[in-house]
Amino acid sequence: AARAGTAGEPAWWLAEVTEHELRAPDLAVLALRPDQPLPYLAGQHVSVQVPRWPRLWREYSVACAPAADGLLRLHVRAVPGGGVSTALVHQTRPGDTVILGRARGEMTAAAIRSARVVCVAGGTGLAPAKAIAEALTSPVRPHPQCAVRLFFGARTRADLYDLPDLRRLADTRPGLTVVPVVSGEPG
Repeated sequence: AARAGTAGEPAWWLAEVTEHELRAPDLAVLALRPDQPLPYLAGQHVSVQVPRWPRLWREYSVACAPAADGLLRLHVRAVPGGGVSTALVHQTRPGDTVILGRARGEMTAAAIRSARVVCVAGGTGLAPAKAIAEALTSPVRPHPQCAVRLFFGARTRADLYDLPDLRRLADTRPGLTVVPVVSGEPG
């Protein structure tokens, strides 16, 4: 199959799964290394196809700002009847290959002009908000840097699956404040 896309980009990328971390019984965080650079903006999403379900594509937000290592991180929750999500969470392992489509979406860090930003996310909806917060508080971002307050909500503390990573990111980014919010556990 031809891979030629527009503007010298491939129409699709092969990507190796380099990390697969099960963070809950139905939720995994994956790191993918595309075979060629895959351009994207923080906040965009990519289409993913797994070998088990050829020609079945599902969209996932990239959960990190673009970085020199070229890795993309996805937060995936297996949904009942979801072939791609179930395969990514329960059947995919490091060394496996998936196919990625071009990045798309207009909700990006590049579109934000404010110096003070509030992001609110719950569940795997955290992925684009995390990427945007990371990009806006990057030390290599042209000045002025943003002050970002990221609210990450869940029903229980155990559902705050990415809180350790968010805290590590906030520790290195003076402009980022992470506020965990739990609705189902008083106190």
